Amino acid sequence: MANTTEQKNTEEKIADYSDYIECLENRVVVRGATPAEKTAGGIIIPDVAKQRPEQGVVVAMGPGPGAAPEGKMTVQIGDNVLFSRFAGVDIEIEGEKLMMMREGDIFCILKKKSQ
Repeated sequence: MANTTEQKNTEEKIADYSDYIECLENRVVVRGATPAEKTAGGIIIPDVAKQRPEQGVVVAMGPGPGAAPEGKMTVQIGDNVLFSRFAGVDIEIEGEKLMMMREGDIFCILKKKSQ
């Protein structure tokens, strides 16, 4: 039941970004996965040692490259994606930290959530 509530909250957050941001061309906004708070051995990781996420969920996207009808985007809102740690720029909307990047910075769409 907790997963359903968590999914519902995520869907609500995803829907809200159309009010705040309209991406141009092939840009996407991604909510990064939450970094681990501690290691498998139980060591707590301080904020300064945490790395930028490499996985996240697409929460907003542009119409695609150029004005041509064949310039469709491959990713969709809600897709779980894998990208370079150095891709894009960090932005903040309503206190939530997000990343904006080009669709080309995304390596793949993850079909099943990794654990």
